[in-house]
Amino acid sequence: MRKANGSKVRRSQARFRNYVHVSPEKVNGAEHNISEHNKTMDSIGMKVVSQFETLAGRTPRDYSDEPEGGYDIRSEGLGETRLIEVKTLSGPWGARGVTVSRKQMSTAFARDDRFWLYVVECASTQPRLWCIRNPAWVATSYTFADDWADERFAEGPFVLA
Repeated sequence: MRKANGSKVRRSQARFRNYVHVSPEKVNGAEHNISEHNKTMDSIGMKVVSQFETLAGRTPRDYSDEPEGGYDIRSEGLGETRLIEVKTLSGPWGARGVTVSRKQMSTAFARDDRFWLYVVECASTQPRLWCIRNPAWVATSYTFADDWADERFAEGPFVLA
């Protein structure tokens, strides 16, 4: 692409978005408190997903309190098993995204094509559901922006002569 004067247009590289949350409560071993709003949203999301799975001909079962964890719903039928992690948002699914825990990602890596991420957006008004087949399968690399240059995550910087 060229400018009006004939010189080339330089395209800047798009900035990657990455988010890392380190919970002080988790680091210190304390329990994480979930707000009443989040509990309500989670309940709506679970109902939406269960209804969808039933309509799709599968039988969903709530696994959110199971000790092995890593997903919220196990849904079986039509010759397949889906291990579904449900993320629920009260409004539209935007740039902030949804968060998947380390345990959930470990389950995604270990369970191949059976792991699904379901995102329920606009749960407070008109719920919409997005079904994503194992995101760990899709990702081919992970990019770490300079946010990682923090003493909590990295040692350095080191200057070698």
